[in-house]
Amino acid sequence: MITLEMDKEEVKMLINIIERYLSHLEVEIVRTHHREFRNSLKEREGQIKVTLEKLKKLVD
Repeated sequence: MITLEMDKEEVKMLINIIERYLSHLEVEIVRTHHREFRNSLKEREGQIKVTLEKLKKLVD
């Protein structure tokens, strides 16, 4: 396990960065024609969404 100390503003900034990345990733998934690569992108998207939800719980 890795521990990282951040204040709420830093967490909010990280959430914003991740959300922007996710929107770009969604476009990449739609435009990808190779099934294996698309599936790996979807898997990454799922992992990122789980992490994003954990971060959001920290600032609620």
